[in-house]
Amino acid sequence: MEEKQPTLAEMMTTAQLEKLTLEIRAMKDKGNWQDTFSRFSPLISVLIAVGGFLFGVFQYYKEQEKAQVNEETDQRIKIQAQIHNDIDQILKFPKENGQGVSQISYLLEDIDQSIRIGAGKAEQKAEGVQREQRKNTIILYEFVVGDCDFNKQKDVKAALSILDHWSDYADYVRADNKRAREILIKYADALFDLRKKHPCYVTQVKYADDVGEEFDEPEDCPDSDQPPLRHLEDLIIGFRRHLGLLKQDTDRSNFIKDFQASTCNQTLTRQEFHMSFDPNEYPETFRDCYADQKKK
Repeated sequence: MEEKQPTLAEMMTTAQLEKLTLEIRAMKDKGNWQDTFSRFSPLISVLIAVGGFLFGVFQYYKEQEKAQVNEETDQRIKIQAQIHNDIDQILKFPKENGQGVSQISYLLEDIDQSIRIGAGKAEQKAEGVQREQRKNTIILYEFVVGDCDFNKQKDVKAALSILDHWSDYADYVRADNKRAREILIKYADALFDLRKKHPCYVTQVKYADDVGEEFDEPEDCPDSDQPPLRHLEDLIIGFRRHLGLLKQDTDRSNFIKDFQASTCNQTLTRQEFHMSFDPNEYPETFRDCYADQKKK
């Protein structure tokens, strides 16, 4: 028996039923998605709000960080300008008669304080301070060696003020004997020049006692031979203190000999350094002293 083929009308009816079924299913799925979105929409709104808030906070801190960096940069620029100005005033000291030695002490302390303020973060502070101090130490050392005229008392006092008020200066000089030698030569030359101007006084002056605090001034020298006593005293102090920065005893002994040869004063040398030299054993070194003695 042959299978009965569906008529065209039946096929159309079947197709319409399938289409209707699919539409009903699609509408149900759409309803489920809307329900799901409705349930999660409050959470999504909260997440968007929180995200916007966090982004605003991030932007705020970024701006604050940028402002802080700009402020620190401006502060460093101002500090460097102040340091350069202080150093410039010190370097002008030998040429400006109105500036007192106490001003150098103040400027050095101001520089040190400025360096510490501008050092930055705590973990970088020590290294930053040392680095900045050393940069200025080199300038101060070159100022003492190259610009200070030790034939002028105020320049000698300026050098002593740097030694007293800039701690890194002594460390820098002590690190290399050559640096101490350069300064000691300047002191010896100034003592030599002072002795040439006032031979009677410089060759005979001595300390009143072993303490070495007061001078026992010679009485038989003419008034014209009286040097500025404080100038001589400052030269001796500066020589002694820089001598203490030498690391080698042989250099120390040689410079004490130079001190005696510059002053032609064996007694003062022995009192000051607890040693002296017999001029007869070093005739070449003390040749100038012999010449002065012959003039007398």
